[in-house]
Amino acid sequence: MKRLLYILFGRIPHYSLEARYSILSALRWPAGGAQDIRVSVITDDPEPFRDWPVDLVLLSEDQIRQWRGPDNFAWRVKIVGLIHALEQWGGALIYLDTDTWFAQPAEAAFARVGPGRSLMHACHGPVLSPDLTNPLAQRLRNGLQAAFPDLRVPRAGREAFAIDPRQGHMWNAGVVGLHEAQAPLLHEALALSDALYPVLKDGIEEQLALSLVLQQSTELRPAEDIVEHYWNKWPIPGLGYSPRDYIHRQLQRFFAAHGGASFEQLRAAAGAFTPRRFRRPWWLKALQAFSRRSG
Repeated sequence: MKRLLYILFGRIPHYSLEARYSILSALRWPAGGAQDIRVSVITDDPEPFRDWPVDLVLLSEDQIRQWRGPDNFAWRVKIVGLIHALEQWGGALIYLDTDTWFAQPAEAAFARVGPGRSLMHACHGPVLSPDLTNPLAQRLRNGLQAAFPDLRVPRAGREAFAIDPRQGHMWNAGVVGLHEAQAPLLHEALALSDALYPVLKDGIEEQLALSLVLQQSTELRPAEDIVEHYWNKWPIPGLGYSPRDYIHRQLQRFFAAHGGASFEQLRAAAGAFTPRRFRRPWWLKALQAFSRRSG
């Protein structure tokens, strides 16, 4: 069985807005691209997905607290949810952040997942990057080397995890594709994330842990040519909204235009609709160039 997985909690409206369109984008392809794929949504707010052909798993407040762990790390929930999903359903599983959509049939992504093969959205370069102009790269490098001078991360009850600076790359965890045979690696990633979080506290420990474990133990492939991931939530100077907000406005118009439509009607409409990514207009490029020169 091939399964897509979404995890959302906190009852934040734009998460359900994003997830609804992402699901439609996965299932909108002609026969042969989606008929063998199931969709599961783990959430504390099932209402937006009522009457949709998805398997709903209800999260309680107690479960969310447990999944966030002793450090109350929100994105730890992603790894625990992946463990839960593979244990419950098995097969091939692709997790997606809600701020995604399929630009190609989901089957193309599943073709890259199997025993010994895994998937993440895109490679962002070496974990121990020498690029000191990148604040995140600098924080990671300084934090890892200060806390673990020998690049060996201790883990309770387990052998220390060695970070290979030649092969250790950061991958984006907006997409994570795994086969049931790789379920033990998720426990490795969870233990590594738990060891990293108290040291870094940067909010990307689950992404770093998944990146390091999967590329060490599997052939890790990208999905950026198959799945669009519009994660940028930082306001655009001169406009006051983010590229992600720009997508939200289009999704809101899409669902408003099809109010009361059935799932099948929405899926048919989604076949003719793809949001536009934000592109800076000429006047904004000129304004930002002027601001840099003036500063």
